[in-house]
Amino acid sequence: MPVSTKKKAEKVFKRLGINKTEAIRMFFQQVALRNSIPFEVSVPNKETIAAIEEGRKELHKLKSYATVEEMFEDLENEIE
Repeated sequence: MPVSTKKKAEKVFKRLGINKTEAIRMFFQQVALRNSIPFEVSVPNKETIAAIEEGRKELHKLKSYATVEEMFEDLENEIE
């Protein structure tokens, strides 16, 4: 699992006031109660995979901003 995913999950657990062990225990309890994984798990179809790949190829074209104000200024300039 990528470190960023782990860190993001740990931030959510912290906001919820639980730790990783408690989160895993809760997951296991839900699996046992539902007799299945407690969320939808599916394999993406060809169209979805193509869309994901297209998005990845286009990421480098996205603008980035140092501040929200900078972003709004750029948006306002585009509108004018």
